[in-house]
Amino acid sequence: MTMLIAVGTLKGRGATTTALALAAHWNTEDADERTPVVVELDPEGGDAAAYWRVRIERGLADVIALLASGALADTDVDVLAEGSQELPVAGVAVPVVCAAPGGRGVRKAIPMLAAPGAKLLDPPDGVVIADLGRLHHESPAWSVAAAADVLVCVTEGTLAALAQVRARIEDLSSLERLGPRTGLVVVERESTAAEVEEVALTADLDVRVLGAAGPGSLIDADPPTGRAARRGHRAWRVLADAVRDLAETPRPLALTAAPEPAPQEALS
Repeated sequence: MTMLIAVGTLKGRGATTTALALAAHWNTEDADERTPVVVELDPEGGDAAAYWRVRIERGLADVIALLASGALADTDVDVLAEGSQELPVAGVAVPVVCAAPGGRGVRKAIPMLAAPGAKLLDPPDGVVIADLGRLHHESPAWSVAAAADVLVCVTEGTLAALAQVRARIEDLSSLERLGPRTGLVVVERESTAAEVEEVALTADLDVRVLGAAGPGSLIDADPPTGRAARRGHRAWRVLADAVRDLAETPRPLALTAAPEPAPQEALS
């Protein structure tokens, strides 16, 4: 299975936590499936290495160097594997291509990774989850979002955050016309995911609410345990399944021509 999942926010934080949580809770019961690789492509810079207090011994800079060297022209090297290191996320070893803080390396890498025909974010086998940070149509990461199978937008369940979604709905709709299916992940604050979905449907917004984010505290090398933690992990697993289902749902066939009207009976 090949799949590119892009994760971003319209405003605020939560993209990195969600990207890592989805990878750690992805269903890999099939023997042929691997844990998804997370690639930090936030134009403002990466956070994972600093959060886990690890040195970026292998990261996005290595991917750029391999691409720039031209050494991959006649090989089948998995470039993302060459630039990834495993981080313990919620008790799972998740391969992460870490980016340095500041964003200069990310902004340099995105045109190479998202170039037509590059296929680096579309490997022959496996799931890639791209952490794009804060998204807007002028972001360098917009091209990565457009190439994804699913765009996961993280939003808080507040009136202010929903106002941002409403104001940006045209941007999301235009992006979806380019390819990715778009869904909202709700960090429950004032409103639950179910309440956000009700508001979205009532307002006729063309968005899907995928569900609620689990607790961010679980995305640690040494996550908490207990009944509450088990419920939190279950929420992340449900969310990961919803993202996967959205990616695998066939798109409806577009009409190529307007149906001919049925013949009317002659008036007597």
